[in-house]
Amino acid sequence: MLLKRAPSLPAGFWLALAAGLVLRIWYFSDLTSQPWFGYPLVDALTFDRTALGILRDGYQGAFSRPPLYPLFLAAVYSLFGHNTTAVVWVQFALGLAALVPAYRLGERWFGARAALAGVWIGACYPLRIFFEAETLDVTLFTFLFFFATWQIWQAIEKESPARMFLAGLLFGAAALTRPNILLALPFIAAGAAFALRVGWKKLPALGAVGAMGVALAIAPAASHNWRAEGAFIPVAANGGVNFFLGNERGATGQTSVPPGLRWEQTMVRPLRAGRFSLSGQDRWWYARAMEEIRAAPGRWLRLLGTKTALLLSAAESSNNKALEHFTAVSFPVRHYRWWFGVLVCLALAGLVTRPGGAAVCFASVIAGFGVSVVLFFVSERYRLPLVPLLAPAAAAGAGEVLSAIRLRYWIRAAGLAALCCAAGLGVFPDWFGAGRERIDADFQMGQVFLMRNEPKRALASLEKARVSDPQNPDVLNSLGAARVSLGDLDGAESAYRQALELGDYGEIWFNLGVVAERRGAGHGAVAAECYRRAIAINPADGRPRANLEALEANGRDASLPRR
Repeated sequence: MLLKRAPSLPAGFWLALAAGLVLRIWYFSDLTSQPWFGYPLVDALTFDRTALGILRDGYQGAFSRPPLYPLFLAAVYSLFGHNTTAVVWVQFALGLAALVPAYRLGERWFGARAALAGVWIGACYPLRIFFEAETLDVTLFTFLFFFATWQIWQAIEKESPARMFLAGLLFGAAALTRPNILLALPFIAAGAAFALRVGWKKLPALGAVGAMGVALAIAPAASHNWRAEGAFIPVAANGGVNFFLGNERGATGQTSVPPGLRWEQTMVRPLRAGRFSLSGQDRWWYARAMEEIRAAPGRWLRLLGTKTALLLSAAESSNNKALEHFTAVSFPVRHYRWWFGVLVCLALAGLVTRPGGAAVCFASVIAGFGVSVVLFFVSERYRLPLVPLLAPAAAAGAGEVLSAIRLRYWIRAAGLAALCCAAGLGVFPDWFGAGRERIDADFQMGQVFLMRNEPKRALASLEKARVSDPQNPDVLNSLGAARVSLGDLDGAESAYRQALELGDYGEIWFNLGVVAERRGAGHGAVAAECYRRAIAINPADGRPRANLEALEANGRDASLPRR
């Protein structure tokens, strides 16, 4: 039987997108006046540097991180130059475009009215707007994930191998952005098949076609990795370390190691074990994680429960930026704290009042996505793609409560209200301290001012950060960099030496070598020894090796042999 073509999108949908666009223009106008605009931090800085490296040298070596988002950035830069504004507006467009499949899915599961309300929520959601303006992969991933999920539904509904192949390609592309999403694919496909009552005899053929699409999408990445290392790495080699950090003894369910010196100290562990290839390091991390799990399975199961609670918590757990500081500058993103918790509570009411098939399909997508996150660790941007899924469910739940009140179905109204309140008791208290800022805003502003080549302003911010957290080696490292820029080599060396009291960091030894070189003649031997210490700690860092070779080749000190 031929299925009717989907009806055109209603006027309210376009009004919602227009409202979302106005809020994005508002936020962008506030953002461009901030000193950090155009100066990415942490993961955003890594993506930016990788994209610039692709334009300059191509992709060198196997992929240590998923490649699609850096390639996307490189494409934007090749068209518009190294231009943050262009990235922001392309991502604003992708963020709003993702609401098209979100509306279609919501319409199928919860009805047109709830789907439309969900689009309004998705268009105005503060953290969606905030992250669309960041040089991070979440917006591209969300766009691909929703279109892939919608195509799976369409393929099973219409029993169309062509659509299933397209869905596989889109899911493969999403996996090239975040490989863990492949864990959700069986849940989503099974939920759609159940909801649509597709005969199980027809599923293997459709599944095989979809798997071919996924394989074809990731094949270029796997081929590139094989040529680079002679090992099978389907997408990237960072899954093992993330799995370990999310499941090791003492893990909290959030990012356990902050970016910076302590991250570097963690990452050299497989190097010290003799694992120098990316594939070898990835396997080493997975093996260590499984040792941790086998040693204490009960602890690990409790940790999974903690991560599930964090996934659904109203608190926003940041692992890249001091959210409160960077959102405070603009109204469209400022009030972000209560949104997710409200969606979770009302979505639960929407779920229990849906017919069986729709409820199962919705729950399967949420469960599959949740599994792909909680097996690693939780942060605000990793769960953000759930928002356009939860939004129509929440709208449906709110509608059911109001309808029961209007019709004076008091028992039903009381039951749904009690369910929402019970959920609220679970999600609104910050049981695990996830909403507490774990990143110092003064430290991050100091890094911004260093990138802006404003060392005096950087020094002022970093001194404030040191007062609030004197045991942070990254603050001391940045203080050293600021003092080097100001020509205060003694102050820089003092800051670096204080950082070494907190840990033996290769980056610090490298910086001490640079300081020694800047002191001029007579300090080459000291610089060389610092570089050797840096190489011993982190053999993968090519900078100290290059500086040491230059020192020895130039014979800048009488104690150094000339080549």
